[in-house]
Parts: sequence; structure tokens; C-alpha cells
Amino acid sequence: MRYSVVVTGGGRGIGRKIAERLLANPECSVVVIEFDAASLDWMNGQSRLIPVVGDASDVEVAEKAVRLAAERGTLTGWVNNAAVLPELRNRMQLVTKFGLVKPSANRPRNKTRHYNTSKEHILRTVERSLRNFGTDHIDLLLIHRPDPFMDPEQVAEAFDTLRSSGKVRYFGVSNFKFHQFNMLQSYLNVRLVTNQIELSAYRLENFEDGTLNFCMEKRIPPMAWSPLAKGRIFTDQHERAIRLRDTLHRVAAEIGADRIDEVLYAWLLNHPANIMPVIGTGKKERIDQAVRACGHRLTLDQWFEIYQSSTGHPVP
Repeated sequence: MRYSVVVTGGGRGIGRKIAERLLANPECSVVVIEFDAASLDWMNGQSRLIPVVGDASDVEVAEKAVRLAAERGTLTGWVNNAAVLPELRNRMQLVTKFGLVKPSANRPRNKTRHYNTSKEHILRTVERSLRNFGTDHIDLLLIHRPDPFMDPEQVAEAFDTLRSSGKVRYFGVSNFKFHQFNMLQSYLNVRLVTNQIELSAYRLENFEDGTLNFCMEKRIPPMAWSPLAKGRIFTDQHERAIRLRDTLHRVAAEIGADRIDEVLYAWLLNHPANIMPVIGTGKKERIDQAVRACGHRLTLDQWFEIYQSSTGHPVP
């Protein structure tokens, strides 16, 4: 079976037509990269159409990224469909989120951007994800952000239902502070296994406010979103960014890294909290850099050089 990759959404209105034309060939299955998960509904019921929510600049880049990820056994980041290569399903973990609701033409009832962590919404979202992803279970389900209107009893009921049915194996949260984590955990019959938080050498909030220490206290390996600070480390002309870049280049030369991206990943991977960086798979280079970073070891001096370059002052 031959796979093609199509980018739709995000201003590419022809994506759906291209996908449908490719599907006319019975020897072709199509991986559709869609920018908005809510826009995947049109794919339901099409067995040879594989939805992937992500960010790819063009079809060629997306196809190379999927193939490279498959070769490395690292179908992670934005590649959210085990059906891309079915034989890899048992070698990967499928992670998805719920809770953030956006206004959408497909869902006119959603008037505002808001959170929904009700039992009904959780169960409905998981069923849609299973259908869209073409799998019978989700390995890890995360609450996208703290919900100020959350009813933790409803969350607990939904998690119990999903666990007992085998549709979700593990549960976690994203962007929670310690008091929010503790409140929710006190209602649950399942253990929250991770907290996906923003962590990078450029954004130290969760290092400094106790969130990372809390994860270590609870023995919860945190997932780090935006480990490259959304690219700001490479482009910002702020004094802090310039100072940090200089240090990263120096450390890269010392450890034999090709690019400072590798140093940024290694800075997180070397931390004793067992941080798991969440990388994007829109570009081949990102996967290469992340793989190489796993082999880099920083000295304590190098780690603190980077930390102090970000803060702008030595530790007390």
C-alpha cells in the first residue's frame, strides 16, 4: 500500500480535494495533516484516510518527516496516528489532549474559546479521537489546561469509565501548578502520571516556581513543551537571548554538537527530573537533532553556564 501525505486546513482549502483525488486510486492510502483537530470530522468512515493533527510546511516535508520518524521508531510530537505504519502501534505511545474548545465553523454552538472538562465532553472527545486516529485505545490522555470551572468529580467519573473500558491506559495533565494538580488528584482513583509544562533554557518559570520540584517530589516525569522556546532563542535580539545564544554556541563546540538545538535538548535531558521534551516532526532536522541530543552529556559547569546565561546573574 502506498501512502501519500496531504496538508489541509490552515489556508490550504485544496487539501481535501487532493486527498479525495488520491483516494480514487485503490492502491493509495492518504495521511492528512490537519491544523485543527475539529476539522477532522469529514474524514470519518474513510478507512484509507489517516488523519494527523500537526504543523507541516508542505506535503514533501511532511512525507519525509513521517518516513524518518518511522525509520527511527520515534513517531512522536505531532504525528498522532498509529495507522501510519500499523506494525509500529505496539512500539509507540499515542498521547492526546482534551479540554480546550475553540470557535469553529463545524461547531457553531461554540461561541467563545473556553475549557470544557465535563464528563460528557471527555467521553465524547475520546470516542472521536479513537475514531479519527484509527485505534482502539489511547495510551495517555491529558487535560490541556487548568479549568477554572472544573468539576473534579465529573473528571474522576470519566477517567474511571475510560480506564475500566480499556480505552485510555494512563492519565495526566498539562500546564498545572502544584495546587491544581493536588486538588484534582485528591478526587481521582487513578494516578496522574505526568504534567506537560513549558520548559526550556529560555523560559525558566517552572524551574523557579516549584512546579518542576513538585514533579520530582511526586516521581512524575514531566513532559516539556516548547523546549526550543518557539524558536525565540534563535531569533530574539533581546539581551537575554543574545547572551544565551553565545553560551549555547560555546557549549556546542565543547561537546561536539552540530547545532545549539542539540544543546537545548541535552540541557533538559541531562536534568535529574527525567524530563521528556516534546519535539515537532514538521522538519526532518528536528528529529535528527533530538536523537543526537540523547548522546550528549553536559558537565555541571556547562549546565549552570546555560542556566546563568538565561537568568543573567550567577546563583546566590
